[in-house]
Amino acid sequence: MQFDRKTLLNTLYSFFVFGSLFITLRVLLIGSDTSHSFFEYSISALPEIFVLLIVFYLVVYIKKNNLRVNFNYFDWLVIAYIISNVVIGVILAKDLKLSIYGIRMTYLPMIFYFIASINTSEINEIEKYVDKIFKWFFVVGVFGLVLYFVFYDTMISMLLKTSGAKSINEVAQYFIVRMTSILWTPVVFGTFMATTFLYFYYRTLLNNTWYNYLFQGILISCVLLSVSRGPIIISILGTIILFIFNRKLKVLLYSTLLSMIVFLSVSSYISKCYKAPPSVFIKWIVTSTTETIELKKGVTRVDLWISAADNLWENMLGAGLGKSGHVAARFSDPSLNHITTVTSGVSVTSTDGWYLKLANETGMWGLFSYFILSGTLFIVSIKYMIKNSFGLYSFLFTLFVIVNIENITSNVLDFYLFSYLYWFLLGVMIFYLKLKNQEVKISTAKQMESLFTS
Repeated sequence: MQFDRKTLLNTLYSFFVFGSLFITLRVLLIGSDTSHSFFEYSISALPEIFVLLIVFYLVVYIKKNNLRVNFNYFDWLVIAYIISNVVIGVILAKDLKLSIYGIRMTYLPMIFYFIASINTSEINEIEKYVDKIFKWFFVVGVFGLVLYFVFYDTMISMLLKTSGAKSINEVAQYFIVRMTSILWTPVVFGTFMATTFLYFYYRTLLNNTWYNYLFQGILISCVLLSVSRGPIIISILGTIILFIFNRKLKVLLYSTLLSMIVFLSVSSYISKCYKAPPSVFIKWIVTSTTETIELKKGVTRVDLWISAADNLWENMLGAGLGKSGHVAARFSDPSLNHITTVTSGVSVTSTDGWYLKLANETGMWGLFSYFILSGTLFIVSIKYMIKNSFGLYSFLFTLFVIVNIENITSNVLDFYLFSYLYWFLLGVMIFYLKLKNQEVKISTAKQMESLFTS
């Protein structure tokens, strides 16, 4: 077996392909319920086993090639963030099972940050694999369209299986059945499609070709049909941010016109098939967003925020790993399980808003340490982009900004598979910074050498 960086990157790419197909595989093999037997646990753990194999491969690759691992200050900051929050979270939780699930959901994906940060690839090689990953998620979007418009009954059958619902009326939907593709969750699917749309918008800014507009059109239709406000809003914000970095007005106008055409087409489809007025889509976006911003009681997300904030106020130190967010809801919410009361000190309502989830889990330290981490990256990224021309780093920074904005309303960094992609791309950002630092050192060394030899 060859231990080289090309195989490592191909394995990493394979993980995202496998991860996209895994939910369907799991449901078909063992269903959507919590695992009980060894076989079911083994199937459920396949993505984590894949991750550990990638880590093993990376370690052997480094050792066999006698590579020097280059950690910079930000790598150590990430390590300190992980260790401190995991240790604090485990101690507070006093429940090993919940802690393991909490680590699995939030902190295990951060391994992918180091896979990217300490890699020894060339810039063009890593850019090639980032491109492959987003092209795969474009394919996931195409799968979604095919399921939605060609194999509708199959899609409904899978939605019922993944959600555990008995009828289509119980499946999460607004005025239409929401597109999920093979990820089977509309918000997760919508977030993948929004970030992939922005990647191809970035590609259009570099290469203004018809096929990049085709990719954009297909992806924005997926975002809209997921009927998820967060992905819709970050698509708009991301487009604006990228335009600020590369002021190509022609591309912005064409992309905006394309998005409007797609929006009108989707609205027309909704009106025709679901007997809803054409304005229902835009009315829903405006009304639901306004009510959320106003923190209007009775809005599901707002009620969850208020309850989660109350939990935090009662316990500012945090409840511990697994006692907040989706893990807490999965194991401790009476409405989802055969239990009669919510366990004391558990925040089952912190499922919509990652910052609230983080604070409820590891207290104000968790929130403060994450803001230190993200604030540091924000500052060094601004400095980097001022000195360098528009490129992949500009897109990665845009993704970093919009994900942290969506974190306000959704638990984005706990989304299955997406958290792996996010931390991997953050690692790529640090990889860029390290290369730039090496270039500066080499340039300085050459200047010193010429000074002493002249």
